[in-house]
Amino acid sequence: MRSFWIGLLLAGISLAEVRAQRNVNAEAPLQRGFSFAYGLTHRGAGLSAQYYLGAGDAQWLVALDAFHVKDLRETIIDPSPIFGQQGRRYIFGKLNNLYVISPGIGWEKRLFPKGSGNTVEVSWGAKAGPALGLLIPYLLEVYVPVGPGGSATTLVEPFDPGIHTFNRIVGKGNIFANGFSASMQLGLSLKSYLRLEMSHTPKFINGLLLTLNADLFPNEVPLLARADGAIENRRLYIAGGFGIAFGNRW
Repeated sequence: MRSFWIGLLLAGISLAEVRAQRNVNAEAPLQRGFSFAYGLTHRGAGLSAQYYLGAGDAQWLVALDAFHVKDLRETIIDPSPIFGQQGRRYIFGKLNNLYVISPGIGWEKRLFPKGSGNTVEVSWGAKAGPALGLLIPYLLEVYVPVGPGGSATTLVEPFDPGIHTFNRIVGKGNIFANGFSASMQLGLSLKSYLRLEMSHTPKFINGLLLTLNADLFPNEVPLLARADGAIENRRLYIAGGFGIAFGNRW
């Protein structure tokens, strides 16, 4: 009989230890995380990915952003009526499309955790890294006379402010018409953001991002041109925007 009670006691102790270990594991701090976001800024749209490392209210992060960046002076215009239905809308004076790819490292801090009536968790983060400015020529379809008698053809070529006038541009050209080409400028990228977390469990990331980006290049980025030289291109591009983030922690 004594052996029965000793065995029962040992079984109870073992069961309690198992339950305690499960509770410890369940309450262990989440030390990793990954999120993916789609964002819109007043200069364009893009995608972001972040990997989180660390437990508690502050975490290190490794991030990658890829965004289209436009000059706010760009204006879409209608083609000359002489081209009729063949004409397509285009941006007059545009030289290149700019896509900024910016890997970097950063830090995120929880400012207002959930609880005590707070249903939204607020975190602030920042990252820095290189800005890889990918420049893809903006192509136009242009009207080119080929001989007497009014015969003509069309060519797809990059905008040239010296020869491409309003009455010669049919519309925006196919980016792959002459084979894909691109160039790159290297700069510095900085990003700051607020994340409003609305997930019901800490294991999931589901929230709204309010962002501010700054991309700085050592030389002017050739996005626009005019024949009279009245437009100066910029080295610094600042963009504010918002995004939707989702992911998980473990």
